[in-house]
Amino acid sequence: MLLMRRILVGLAALAESACATNPAASVDAVTHQRAELVEDFEAALQFIMSTHPDISYSADPAAIDAKAQAVRDLLEDGMTAPEAWSAMALMNPVFADAHVGFRRPIASVKSYQDEGGALFPVPVAFDVDGKLRAAASGPGIEAGDEIIAINGITASRIVAHSAPRMRGETQELGLLILQRYFPIFYWAQNGGFESYYVRVRRKRGDVATVRLAGEASYRRPAKDFVYEQIDERVGLIEVRTFDKERLAEFRDFLANAFARISSGGVESLIIDIRANGGGANDVADLLIGYLTDKPYSPISSVKARITLGNIQLAPIPGVEPGMVLDLPFTQTRTPPANLDNRFDGKVYVLTGRMSYSAAIVFATIIQDLGLGQLAGEPPIGPANQTGQVQTFTMPNTGLEALAPLYVFRRPNGDASRSRIEVDIPLEDDPLDPSVSVAKLLQVVRQTANRPPPEATANGPVSPTLDVLRNSSERRR
Repeated sequence: MLLMRRILVGLAALAESACATNPAASVDAVTHQRAELVEDFEAALQFIMSTHPDISYSADPAAIDAKAQAVRDLLEDGMTAPEAWSAMALMNPVFADAHVGFRRPIASVKSYQDEGGALFPVPVAFDVDGKLRAAASGPGIEAGDEIIAINGITASRIVAHSAPRMRGETQELGLLILQRYFPIFYWAQNGGFESYYVRVRRKRGDVATVRLAGEASYRRPAKDFVYEQIDERVGLIEVRTFDKERLAEFRDFLANAFARISSGGVESLIIDIRANGGGANDVADLLIGYLTDKPYSPISSVKARITLGNIQLAPIPGVEPGMVLDLPFTQTRTPPANLDNRFDGKVYVLTGRMSYSAAIVFATIIQDLGLGQLAGEPPIGPANQTGQVQTFTMPNTGLEALAPLYVFRRPNGDASRSRIEVDIPLEDDPLDPSVSVAKLLQVVRQTANRPPPEATANGPVSPTLDVLRNSSERRR
């Protein structure tokens, strides 16, 4: 496996004559002995199994054991950390939970970038047919162009190598994670380059090879928190993360956004969480506080692995670290009583396949407490999420493993592994997020019994699909 992988890296650098002066940078200079790799792997597995409150919630323990033995057989002397990750990450689909498994080799990537290395510069997306396409435009490439090959390696081969190593409940979610972090996974597989020679099929059908500078960025500046009034009486909030480190920033954003919502006469609010991969419930609570003044419980029950940390937060007599408890959740959260500009209009939460973790919990709270309607495509992850994810750093390679302490059950008490059912199904366009916004805007207008605004000399009062598309492109 190791020899073949290095051959492929070499072929990538030599596949086209233009690449002759474009050698692949080493993915990592440090190599490890097999004994070190096995030690790391066993320690990571032990961490996962002793941290998770119920590994059988999403995975088959017998399948874990069988795959673990296959991975041990792949570990060899002379592997770098990314190469070891490539072997260990084959465990990820078996866990069937994006909160469990072997994380992408973040430390190795950071070291490479700190030394001036460049990653593949173009964000990508899989279309409805599974083809890899550019998700942003720039010199030499346009959003929507099909990516056929990168430095002589076909996109199908790149995906075939990476897809079986993705975390996630399903293969579909794994592909979305691959899409989101494609430059890192490409680097872990093939190394980095000063330039990337990309064979593309244009939307008009012709095929060309373009050179993309590795140091350039084709990603438009993206804000994680955006508010726009997109119609005379409709506002749009986009929340791309509930990251706890952004709590103060999010609090300030919400105060400003809801002041504008109040002064703008907004009657219906769309909250777009399609790109939200999760974070902390404490952050999501800030947004819920603007939608209700009633106390609420975010979950109905929890299965928890006991640690010294959560014992200190909620002492229970006779409970010791390492135990697992399955308890009803009786605590409530009370929004601030005197919050300025609390919204009392209609709420629509736009979900998507990539909405995950705390974003799914947020959606279940909105639905189960009757605070609004869910629209869009259902998240791929189940309505009942695992959470409080812990990280373990392996002593020899510095690779990381993840495992949760909790399994949550949604507020309505449903304990199944089923996905959320949306109230307003809308098919999303992976290459044009504005399409779903425009569709939902029409639903909102119809619900409010208002016809589309009349055109004026300067155009329509509210954004057309083209305006929404341009707005979405700025936020992407």
